[in-house]
Amino acid sequence: MMNTFTKTIAAAMLTFKLILNLNNNWDEYKKSGRYPVRDVEIKEVEKMLGCMDPENGYSIYICSECGSMKKLPHSCKSRICSVCGKKHADEWSEKINKEMYAVPYWHIILTVSDKLWVYFDGNSKLQKLMLDTAAKVMKEIVRDYNKSKKKADPGIIMVLHPFGRDLKTNMHVHMLMTEGGLTSNGKWVDMPYIDYRIIRKKW
Repeated sequence: MMNTFTKTIAAAMLTFKLILNLNNNWDEYKKSGRYPVRDVEIKEVEKMLGCMDPENGYSIYICSECGSMKKLPHSCKSRICSVCGKKHADEWSEKINKEMYAVPYWHIILTVSDKLWVYFDGNSKLQKLMLDTAAKVMKEIVRDYNKSKKKADPGIIMVLHPFGRDLKTNMHVHMLMTEGGLTSNGKWVDMPYIDYRIIRKKW
């Protein structure tokens, strides 16, 4: 029986790539037909599974001084690769950061009942609807707050997280929303406070 330390080390060594390769899990998953797998998903997963495999290409570097040679396999550059994907994430983060307004933001998390997760799991249309609805709800809250003033639209950045830290299904939306918004004529309207009870009720 493994002790706590051994379990911790084993968990740290467990990667998404290893899980998919183990017992042909990826091939079995595709065959199962439990969820339809899109061509783009197959392409990205199989690129990731072949990351750093010399059979998919490599470069050879030779030292001009001593003649020693080093062969380096090519990376997959897939967005879902835990190694290569970090570069995509960093580039996306930098791009978004340049487009963000220099104003305060709220970090808002919107969840749904675990009884509804089964409907969202693997359903990209419902997942998109969840994001669209989250944006609609928060915009309506901001407009209602400013109804005595000129109506303003907030800036919103959202990411859907279908899993929790334990990689079990946990559908929720992470949102960055400006503490205020712009009117149709480009005037900024502050909104320094939102009652969380209003968000909960409307959501």
